[in-house]
Amino acid sequence: MKIIWSTLAKDYYIYIIEQLFEKWNIKIVEKFEREITNLIYNISNNNQICPQPKKLLIIINAS
Repeated sequence: MKIIWSTLAKDYYIYIIEQLFEKWNIKIVEKFEREITNLIYNISNNNQICPQPKKLLIIINAS
């Protein structure tokens, strides 16, 4: 299964990395990135972990 990141997901990912780097250190950022990479690999290779949705879900941020 191919993982497709939305623009919002990419923006939040970068924001999280920036916050981790600002509040902790590069080791924590690298650990976070490794864990996300492993999670994406596992989801893409074991689609029973997170099956592809039948409908497109649209999330509206009300803030």
